[in-house]
Amino acid sequence: MFENDVELQKYAAKEMELMASLREAARKVSDAERKAGDSILDGESTDATVDSIVRAKAQVGAIEGAIRACRARRVACIEAEIAAEVANLRKRAGAAREEQKRIASKAERHLKALQELEGCQYAPAVTMYVPGGAMTNSGRLAAQAHGLEDRADSLEAAGVPDSGSVQLDDVASADELAAAILKHASNGPSAAEAITWAAACDSMDRFGAHRRNYRVNWKNGVIDFVQSYTQVPAFAPRGEIGTYSGKPLPPDLNRATFRAPASMQPKLRAAKPAPSVAEPTAAPVPAAPAPASGRLISVGAYLGDEARPLRKTDEAVQS
Repeated sequence: MFENDVELQKYAAKEMELMASLREAARKVSDAERKAGDSILDGESTDATVDSIVRAKAQVGAIEGAIRACRARRVACIEAEIAAEVANLRKRAGAAREEQKRIASKAERHLKALQELEGCQYAPAVTMYVPGGAMTNSGRLAAQAHGLEDRADSLEAAGVPDSGSVQLDDVASADELAAAILKHASNGPSAAEAITWAAACDSMDRFGAHRRNYRVNWKNGVIDFVQSYTQVPAFAPRGEIGTYSGKPLPPDLNRATFRAPASMQPKLRAAKPAPSVAEPTAAPVPAAPAPASGRLISVGAYLGDEARPLRKTDEAVQS
């Protein structure tokens, strides 16, 4: 919904930058621990190396905190976009309601004059279906306002979505996949989770620099390991020769499809409770017009499509 939003893209890029910094900080921790091990093995003082380990681990913790803050701001950004869209929908619904009232007010004077002239009541059709396929402007505006209000209520009640999917073809690394997921307007997997899943698809570390396709689905913010997969076209066997065309068929990508082991599937996040929302009110339908005293009206007049007093000849036929 808001994939092109500048703020959303900003936080997506920032999380990717922090992920790169986290990798570097984790490498420094490993280097510091290795140096400390060498110092202990060689009987040297470990004060300096222990200090470097503490500093490196503190940096890792700080970056992880920054990633959590970045993700929280990203979700807040999506919430703000949803709130703005809800406000826009309700503003448009209000404008439609006002226009409907303006038209109804002007039409009321003419309807009264027509009732006096014809001796029976008229009512404008405001439903989506009326005989002859006609629809009044006020009816159209009422339906439009009702639809906009329903959309606003549904969007507001749903909140930030936590399900979605991404399809990427011919990319070089899992970093591109993680960036695409972060640009999706949902509270989906983190960059670290996306990269971890992609690595699990390549359990034998065979992909290397080969281009690949990704299809990732997530629900409750967690990647679905069964529905998600990686394809490496370079590993697909050559297609057989077509019986009629005499040309090679396209490679069978099903034989170059890789999935993360289902046993590694993370638990779903706790589902957010569905907010209690009052049932939407139906679009108002006017009461049926009552016949004028001492007179009958036709079915067409009852429907608001036409009206005329019943003539004496009609009364004779009915009697």
